[in-house]
Amino acid sequence: IKNLGLARPRPFLSKKIFLFIILFAVPFGFIGAYLPGLYSYYPYSRTLLAIIAGRGFGFFFLHVFLYLALYYLPWELFFRGFLIFPLISLFDSGQVDRDGRQIANLSIIVSFQAVLSTLLHFGHPLSETLSALPFGLFLGYLALKTGSILPGLLIHSVFGIALDFFIVIRQIGVLP
Repeated sequence: IKNLGLARPRPFLSKKIFLFIILFAVPFGFIGAYLPGLYSYYPYSRTLLAIIAGRGFGFFFLHVFLYLALYYLPWELFFRGFLIFPLISLFDSGQVDRDGRQIANLSIIVSFQAVLSTLLHFGHPLSETLSALPFGLFLGYLALKTGSILPGLLIHSVFGIALDFFIVIRQIGVLP
């Protein structure tokens, strides 16, 4: 499991900067809730609003748990875990960075997983598809530098859950 990035992250960003990045994801979720493409595409569950209307907002927490367990964790595990960590040992070049890792090959690995991840965003709203490549590159780089998929998982899921949250509260009339 550690070979797939499910490990305690090595320090890379200061805790304040990492917290800032996570908190920054929430306003992006808020802004996304007002973008017509995202607003009409998400949340994935088309029955979520009806269930919340009938059973109360507590059901949203089940939605969050299932989204984390069945969507974000497998996504990050595959793209940032399986497509990065096992491939590191397969590549070898003479150019190494100060940590003894292969600079050029690591860039190829990070780019490879980001391009594949971006391709799966085709058909999604244009704003999401266009942001998928730089976001995937950032999360891949973060996984390499921390030795873990967990920081990227947290950032990715906070954004997506914030987006769903703000869309839902807009649709039930809490926000304009």
